[in-house]
This record gives sequence, C-alpha cells and structure tokens, in this order.
Amino acid sequence: MAEKKQKIMLILAAMVLIALVLWVAWAFPGANGREEIKIAGLSIDPDAQNWSASIPGDTKNGIRVPGYGDIYFPANQKTVPITLYNPGENDCLFAFSLYINGQGPCATTELIAPGTAVTQIVLDDSLSAGEYDLEIKVDTFDGKSSIPMNNAVVETKLIVQ
Repeated sequence: MAEKKQKIMLILAAMVLIALVLWVAWAFPGANGREEIKIAGLSIDPDAQNWSASIPGDTKNGIRVPGYGDIYFPANQKTVPITLYNPGENDCLFAFSLYINGQGPCATTELIAPGTAVTQIVLDDSLSAGEYDLEIKVDTFDGKSSIPMNNAVVETKLIVQ
C-alpha cells in the first residue's frame, strides 16, 4: 500500500513540475531563449539572420540607414532576393516596406534587429520585366520602449528581368 502511495505522489509531483515549466514558458516568452518583442503589431522577423555590413559615420548623430543602388528582381516571381538590413551600430529596430511606382506597399518585413538582415522577400504580386521606381521605407522603433522613431525613404531603380 505504501508503494502505491509513493507512486501516486511521484506522478503528482511530475505533473506539477510539468505544469510549472509550461506556465513559465507561456508567462515569460524570453525564458525560452528567444526574446519575444511585439511593436506596432510586428514581431522580430524569424527569417532575419546575422549581417555584418556597417555604414560609416558617427552613431551619436542619428540612425544609420542603408542606401541602395539599382535592385534586380527576376520576372514573374513572388519570392525575390533583396538584402534589407539594420546596421549593427544602431540601437533601434527596423521594419521595411517596399513601394513600386508609388503603389503599395507590395512587400513588408517584420522587425529587423541591429546587425541582422533578411535576404529575400515575398511580393504581393509577381512583376513583369521592365524598370520601376522603388521606394524602400524604413520605419524605426526604440527596442526598449516600443516608441516609433524617425523613418526614412530610400529611392532607387528596380530592374525586373
């Protein structure tokens, strides 16, 4: 009889421990090793990867925003290569939106942390061959307070082949 009581107590203790672990994972998202940040309905982009490009200049005088030369996309494809990155010198989060010929946005990213980048995006619709005006809008957010900061728009040419 005592053995049966011990087994029941052991099973109950295991169930309490499992419940406690599940509660901690649910109540404290950062406890599972992946910081969960939600700002303006966005979260850290799961496709973002470490990126080591930097932009010269003084970080004390503002946010570093990358510039872009001509960008090339393959024709008739929705998933296209483009590197959208947040320089490691920044202390804010970026969210990118792409506008083609003043229409859009035709693609957006989740939040990109400093020192990371996405290297491809999915367009709402594929594009036929030709040249387009491309605006890359960069919305910035304070990573600690979630407050929107300055934004920037980088204009370039998009060549679809």
